[in-house]
Amino acid sequence: MSFEGFPVSGWQSREIPVHRPTGSPAILVARSRGPLTDFFIKPVIDTPATKKEDPALFQTFGTAPHMFVLPGRYTHVKVERIGRGASGVARWNLDRISDDALRPLKGRVTGTGAEVFTWRGGEGRLRFDFSNHKYGFRSEFSLFAFEDGAEVRLEREGSTRGTVTVPGPGFVRIQAPGEWKVDVA
Repeated sequence: MSFEGFPVSGWQSREIPVHRPTGSPAILVARSRGPLTDFFIKPVIDTPATKKEDPALFQTFGTAPHMFVLPGRYTHVKVERIGRGASGVARWNLDRISDDALRPLKGRVTGTGAEVFTWRGGEGRLRFDFSNHKYGFRSEFSLFAFEDGAEVRLEREGSTRGTVTVPGPGFVRIQAPGEWKVDVA
């Protein structure tokens, strides 16, 4: 599936409009093109009535893809280069993918970095293990509603192993800068 304005790439900081029906979430993938480059990914509201940039959703690390959900209230994504000035050769790429391209969260799933899954069930428990890497403090679980992308943080920064409760259907984002595994309990 193709989306208006995607994929897009650059090397300087830039705001990218994310065209979709009002209030609908979007699934995007950000990637830094250099192993030693970093970018902040920030959500932005830019309408005739409002211009607001919220804090970074995350910071890229290395060249791994970073899949994420842009909640429906935001109209743009800002890719902000980290470092001095706006010059340099660090490149980035931002693409949008269809919900149908996401893996369902069932049984055991394994991965590396950041990935978004669909959770179609009701309340459920997930056992997670992020202990295969040295950056456990940066691991995170979030649930985003299918309808508008409203976020519920399930676990953030600290645990490398444990259990979280998913309150209902939505997109589940897992972020950890190394290998991880999740079992549906």
